[in-house]
Amino acid sequence: MYTPGKQYNLYELLQKADDGDLEAMEDAVSVLVAEGYTEDDPDGEIAARQVSYLKSLVDAGRTFACIMLADAYIKGDGVEKDPMEALRLYEKAAERGIRFGNECIGMMYYEGTDIPQDFQKAFEYFTKDEGKKSPCTAYSLGEMYRKGLYVTLDDEKACEYYDLIVNDDGPSPEMDDYYWRACFRLGTAMHYGTGTKKDLDGAGELLSNAKTLYESRGEHAVDSDISKDELYKEWMLLNQDAGKY
Repeated sequence: MYTPGKQYNLYELLQKADDGDLEAMEDAVSVLVAEGYTEDDPDGEIAARQVSYLKSLVDAGRTFACIMLADAYIKGDGVEKDPMEALRLYEKAAERGIRFGNECIGMMYYEGTDIPQDFQKAFEYFTKDEGKKSPCTAYSLGEMYRKGLYVTLDDEKACEYYDLIVNDDGPSPEMDDYYWRACFRLGTAMHYGTGTKKDLDGAGELLSNAKTLYESRGEHAVDSDISKDELYKEWMLLNQDAGKY
């Protein structure tokens, strides 16, 4: 099992993995991702090697590998893009007890990038399992209720999902890209009292977090559903209403 902070001899680790050692394969795929080797892979050799390990791990019943291999098929990392194979692997992960597999399928239907967009199926997969939702799922459900996508428009329900992300008691929730987005959505709702109690001080704190985290992400925040203009406009409007400008 991979341990963050532990020093690994990658050469020896890969040799063991190539010889069929499943534990070495598990450590190798984690080390290659965690230490950035997959980000500097112009020829795709590392990605292809990682895929070969993941396939062996999936065949050996290692459930986590289903998610990682499905992600590879979505992105085309080390293997030809194949959304349907990704769906099959996410389903397999869910069948083996990883609820996140259902959430991944929900995201595929929600985004409609690799398969036809279908908000009904997205909602069904997002809500298949009880318990805590991942930030991406909670945010997507919040957006569905905020916009009335398949479900009846419900601002209060939307705020409940954003709040799950903002008040996550897990380690460093702000590191997740959906955290600042949830701060923005919930802060905006607090500004106008839409779906939650109007609270300019609370809105200011949340929008400050959203703005700071957005700016810290630089170009990585560009692909968000919330534009820089939208964020800064709301920031200015809130400060005007709070009498700060």
